[in-house]
Amino acid sequence: MKHVNPKPKTLKRAAKYRFLILVFPVFLLLLGPIFSGCKKSPSDNIEYSIGIDRSGSSRINAMDSSDKVYAYLIRALNISGNEFTNKGIKINLFRVGNSARPVITTVTLPPSNGWIFSNTNKRKKETAQFKKKLKATIEEVMNVEANQSTSQIYHALCFQLHALKSSTFSTDKRLILLSDGLESSELANFVSYIDKIKQFKESFPDLRKKMAENCTLPDDLSDITIQMFNSPGLGATEIVLACDTYWSELVAAHNGKISIFPNLPQ
Repeated sequence: MKHVNPKPKTLKRAAKYRFLILVFPVFLLLLGPIFSGCKKSPSDNIEYSIGIDRSGSSRINAMDSSDKVYAYLIRALNISGNEFTNKGIKINLFRVGNSARPVITTVTLPPSNGWIFSNTNKRKKETAQFKKKLKATIEEVMNVEANQSTSQIYHALCFQLHALKSSTFSTDKRLILLSDGLESSELANFVSYIDKIKQFKESFPDLRKKMAENCTLPDDLSDITIQMFNSPGLGATEIVLACDTYWSELVAAHNGKISIFPNLPQ
């Protein structure tokens, strides 16, 4: 039987088909995330919890302005102009004052569906709506005169740190406190030490122990950025600075760090 060699065109066609068979699955793998919406991972998102002190002592804090708080946040989130973000953003706002478990108001911008085929104009509108709601919520939280009789900073701090630790929304987590740091509750009354700074500092270990018995902080706070902003007025500088030291040592004992600033960056 005579053997017939395939024609060159037939060979080329077969080679082409083999190439497509090999490449097509890879092509689908590459396009899969795009058509499925490029689902965002928690590392792409941002979550901030913000406590605003409305106790009587916080009136010495020279940052009592919702506009300042809003301006700081949208800059920190990189959405201060007409730009938009594909990241998801979750902001938890609460008052620090009489309540040991303050009401939390959450404003969320869900992650976008993707970056290649996403609708830029739609995302800009979503971002603008988020900013509008964020501004209104900050105003609502701060629309309470700073005259509450107690300042339950520790309980608010403890509950919010636990909430952030357990949250799966983001790996970029931050707790921000706008407070003079003067705990005034059944756990402790820092104001009573205003003329006894040395005694106050000597009491730190006992105060930490008492607070831990009521609510134990998470063991490891290294994955949460903690910030406190305060600008004490005349006559309160020394006690507020001592409070700053107290909170810094408290957080450091749990493998964390609290950064304390005199005012919100403008």
